[in-house]
Amino acid sequence: LPYRYNYLKNGRAPKVKDQGQYGTCWAFAALTALESSLLPENSYDFSEDHMSLNNSFNIMQNEGGDYNMAIAYLTSWQGPVLEKDDPYGDGVTNEELNSELHVQEVQLIEGKNIEEVKEMIFKYGGVESSIYMAGTSNNLQYSGFYNYDENSYCYIGTQKPNHDVVIIG
Repeated sequence: LPYRYNYLKNGRAPKVKDQGQYGTCWAFAALTALESSLLPENSYDFSEDHMSLNNSFNIMQNEGGDYNMAIAYLTSWQGPVLEKDDPYGDGVTNEELNSELHVQEVQLIEGKNIEEVKEMIFKYGGVESSIYMAGTSNNLQYSGFYNYDENSYCYIGTQKPNHDVVIIG
């Protein structure tokens, strides 16, 4: 593996999206990881609205979720559907939409195997991960874990993860 690899610098990163006020980070992270795995050959913008509302778990968008829910949605072929067919944030969804593609396999990385995460990013695409996020995106400077010089966030502690992200480099 190269010492340094970043999808932003290699033109393979999907566009950055904003989950807004809802607890849908898990849907954004899962679909962004999927979108990055299909680039550069196929460029998709999948609907987080559809995943977060049509996932058979009967939860509201503000209740959160996790990677298990994303895997269940994708491998049961409930989705993904395109963002243009079910736009995010309007609280409305269409249960009749058909999956744009069928996910056949999902790989899970056990524990905190950083080398395996790097290998998966390099070979396949972004890796969804869970982190503990202190504060909110509007007040990261008050969390004490955000480094503005490096544009990075690092928490080393014992709090349980409460936010999903995608690692792209």
